[in-house]
Amino acid sequence: MDNNINEELKTVEKTGDTLLVLHHETGTVGLVKGLGDNGEVNRISPEDLSRDEMLSIERNENSFTEFYSTFYHQLKEPSEFSFFKVTEYEAKQTALKLQKFMDESPNDVKQELKKYEISIDMVEAHRKAGDGKTAGNGEDAGNRYVYTAERMDWKMMEKLGLNKERLEELGALEPMLKGYKTPMQVPVRIELDNIGYD
Repeated sequence: MDNNINEELKTVEKTGDTLLVLHHETGTVGLVKGLGDNGEVNRISPEDLSRDEMLSIERNENSFTEFYSTFYHQLKEPSEFSFFKVTEYEAKQTALKLQKFMDESPNDVKQELKKYEISIDMVEAHRKAGDGKTAGNGEDAGNRYVYTAERMDWKMMEKLGLNKERLEELGALEPMLKGYKTPMQVPVRIELDNIGYD
């Protein structure tokens, strides 16, 4: 019996965190597998879960805040969902209990879940506090850029029919430089052997 308990404790220590996702419109609970190319949440129902399919996040507060901020900003429609951080070890059981709660509770009681969901505002505030308010160059840490406009290959971008002014006009330059998904699709033009494709 002691061996089983020790093995179970080792499993708990080895596991990371994962995300439960609640789709507001359908009231269904699932586990996040990742993101699709189009910014859609890839999820799996708890009944169909196998351990290697669930998203695994290192159990470190800074890792989680960095991950979640990037994940959230790449979502196509983040307002359609609520996310909850749980350990991998308890994910399936918690997801099943959360689904039962959603199925059986009146709407006013369901509003209590807001207290437990991950708020992007809180995550961003935590990131800023953890980064010491300013990045090395004096900029606010929340405005940290992954890329700089000066280092972009604008000649190559011109070949795609894009330039800095056009991206600014579309409101796509800043999210792109921060490494986020742009808030809209940006049309590009590709020329192959003098034949243009839009």
